[in-house]
Amino acid sequence: MPYTRALKASLLMAAFVLVTVLSPLTRQASAQEVCVLRNTALQHLDQQYGERPVGRGLARAGKTMVELLTSDGGTWTIVVTNVRGETCVLASGEAWTDAKAQPGEPS
Repeated sequence: MPYTRALKASLLMAAFVLVTVLSPLTRQASAQEVCVLRNTALQHLDQQYGERPVGRGLARAGKTMVELLTSDGGTWTIVVTNVRGETCVLASGEAWTDAKAQPGEPS
């Protein structure tokens, strides 16, 4: 399904908020966190879940790239990539649906 400019902006804003708010909180618990090179992460998410990037943006003065990946089956993942190309999963889940603009909302 095609994504509207407003929808993409909303999704990326939500991802930025997650990175900004949750990242400091999860750092303490991230000793077990496994990060891999971006190409490896994207290949794994595509092969295992059929997820592909649908949006991306920069955070932390361009030092972090946030990407949203979704699948036709409804799974979704938000990944964060640092300037060294290391990609870590920030959040993932199921039941992803494309938001439809409601009457009176910009599309």
